[in-house]
Amino acid sequence: MLKASAYCQWPSGSMDLNKTSKWDSLDLNPITGMFGEVEVCSTVRIIAENLDRNGLVSQRSIVTHLLKDLLSMKASKDHGYFLAVTNLKSIGKGEVVNKSGDVLFNVEFKCRTFMPMKGEILQGVVHRTFRHGVLLRCGPVKYIFLSARKMPNYQYTSEENPVFLNDELARIENNVLVRFSVLDVRWIEKMWDMRRDFMMLASLVDGMQALQGSILDDMDVKVVESVVGTHQCQLRSCELGRERTEEENASQLGEKTGKGKTMFLKVQLPWNVIIPAENLDAKGLMLQRSIVVCLLDDFAKKRATKDLGYYLAVSTLESIGEGKVRQQTGDVLFPVVFSGITFKIFKGEILEGVVHKVLKHGVLLRCGPIENIYLSSMKMLDYRYVPGENPVFLNDKTSKIEKDVVVRFVVLGTKWLEAEREFQALVSLEGDYLGPVS
Repeated sequence: MLKASAYCQWPSGSMDLNKTSKWDSLDLNPITGMFGEVEVCSTVRIIAENLDRNGLVSQRSIVTHLLKDLLSMKASKDHGYFLAVTNLKSIGKGEVVNKSGDVLFNVEFKCRTFMPMKGEILQGVVHRTFRHGVLLRCGPVKYIFLSARKMPNYQYTSEENPVFLNDELARIENNVLVRFSVLDVRWIEKMWDMRRDFMMLASLVDGMQALQGSILDDMDVKVVESVVGTHQCQLRSCELGRERTEEENASQLGEKTGKGKTMFLKVQLPWNVIIPAENLDAKGLMLQRSIVVCLLDDFAKKRATKDLGYYLAVSTLESIGEGKVRQQTGDVLFPVVFSGITFKIFKGEILEGVVHKVLKHGVLLRCGPIENIYLSSMKMLDYRYVPGENPVFLNDKTSKIEKDVVVRFVVLGTKWLEAEREFQALVSLEGDYLGPVS
């Protein structure tokens, strides 16, 4: 077993969700903020009827079952939502189960996770409006409750399409994108059709100062439970009893996040994977593995594109086409289609970054895969530059912006550099609740 600073075993109740796998996980260093990475050891079960005539199993079949198991597991209380497999480390030898004839494979891989946290500023899309507040979606979180008590400047208007209005006629209604602060997070093991999910209480950003210290109280929980129950019953009625699969939910979620211009995008890409001639003596499982390894290697080298942003992870291998031999080299080209996760920042987003260089005229920050985020001294007017061995920007309240400090900022603009295949961003501290994060 691999070693790490923390160790946990998935709760045994998870086996009821999918009886094909057993899971262990190890914490790795967090990537940034709510996003982290865990190293997982899983036992994947391939049932006997899925074996070929010779009793063999392809790597593609193992990976497909692994991704299905991960989708079924969905989330854990300690690690949050499982977003994507970022690295397939190893697949062990298959062990046959005597009674059933099924084959068990030990698989080790790295997985990207999303853990919602109290105090974060996020954006979500309203998907239900009712008298007591609204429900929003943000990434994989479907039940974010923005109570009417947490938006005091808005009044509920009962119409054919209910809406919350303020004195300036700003509207909060279905399909509207709302920026909010997370006041509290609660793990839900099972409630109605919610299973292994997080529930969040939100507040409008403008009201954040007045509502510090708020928690998800019993009244808010009861309201959400009532709405979730009614909402689930309506869904079942509209679906005429047809059960919605996790794949359908993920697809719809991807469409929502794409339209809302969030930083993380789900994309489906065609790719050409070239297997060198010297690797072609491998057959079956080993050839499949060579294709996957080459795909992950090419994916990492591509790094980023102007339209899609930075390539983060391959999430699902959709198909592998028939190989075509290159006459001059003897290499074989395989057309591959896969789904992946990309990261692209947009103007107006509020993000957090780590200062890695302090200059007289500003600082450079790092946020996720983006290294060159420039915060000019002209965009942090309350701060003055203090030279020295460890230069720093200070304000009158002795708040410091120096190397290794986390800073919350708003994106003013981005620029794509084709030669370096990377983005640059210009950011600012001009706005409420922006600056160093303690």
